[in-house]
Amino acid sequence: MATRKTSQAQKIPALPSLPGLDAWRSMMEAQSARFEQLIDELARQEKERHERALSAIDDATELVKNSITYQAQLGAQWRELGLEAARKGLEMMAPKEG
Repeated sequence: MATRKTSQAQKIPALPSLPGLDAWRSMMEAQSARFEQLIDELARQEKERHERALSAIDDATELVKNSITYQAQLGAQWRELGLEAARKGLEMMAPKEG
């Protein structure tokens, strides 16, 4: 018995000129161009979103730093006012000479 081997790489005959083939090819090329534009737009938006996220992180970091600095300033002022109030209280209780 002879075994018959089939070739994996069989040649596909060229398509005959079918009606509408050129129009179909033109539509596919236009679709491919629109898809490429879509991918480019998505890449642009992704880059913009990335830049905005980094900017928001920088802004939030700056806000936190400024808040901590402001809190430290308020704490120092409250301590100074408390110390001043304690001194005045002691002065009021001290016997007056005279």
